[in-house]
Amino acid sequence: MIRCAYCGEPGGEVRVHFSPAKSKPLPLRLDLVQHSPDGFAWGYEGSGPAQLALAILAFHAGDRIALEYHQDFKRAVIARWPQNEPLRLGGLVVDGWLAGVHRVEEAQR
Repeated sequence: MIRCAYCGEPGGEVRVHFSPAKSKPLPLRLDLVQHSPDGFAWGYEGSGPAQLALAILAFHAGDRIALEYHQDFKRAVIARWPQNEPLRLGGLVVDGWLAGVHRVEEAQR
């Protein structure tokens, strides 16, 4: 579990915040998949939200998890965030979503 928050303004960069005084830009991760070379977005199910979902999951849980689940995460979380509102997504939300996916997979075995 990573204690952080993912924060950004519409049309701007998204930063990973570890504390009020410590943050860094969230990489696009175009090396994994090139959904949106122009950057991140949220509030709909397009290429910008797909790139954001991929980047968040890669940072939070690793490349394999990101590649496997980013489209689901996009639909469940990123696309539902209000498009014209600042993004403020806590790491605990990501943890909870990933735990739910794990529980479903375990139940299907």
